[in-house]
Amino acid sequence: MTVGFSASALSRPRHREEYDALPEEIAKAIEIVDGYVVYCAAPTPDHQTAGRRLANLLERHARAAMRRGMSASPSTTMWICA
Repeated sequence: MTVGFSASALSRPRHREEYDALPEEIAKAIEIVDGYVVYCAAPTPDHQTAGRRLANLLERHARAAMRRGMSASPSTTMWICA
């Protein structure tokens, strides 16, 4: 999908000003990475469900750990085991 640009336009770097000038519905569907257009597909319902379940699991365990007096630091490593 070429969301608002021709195929030849996709092969050249884009600039912030060009992105800012795009209609909102197009700008929401793409990102500019290293100056090139990258189409951002909407996540599937299964992906959304997995993300929600992971966030819920992390929140539940973080709250339990805080109740036990534990705290996390930026260097904390987390392991998730089923």
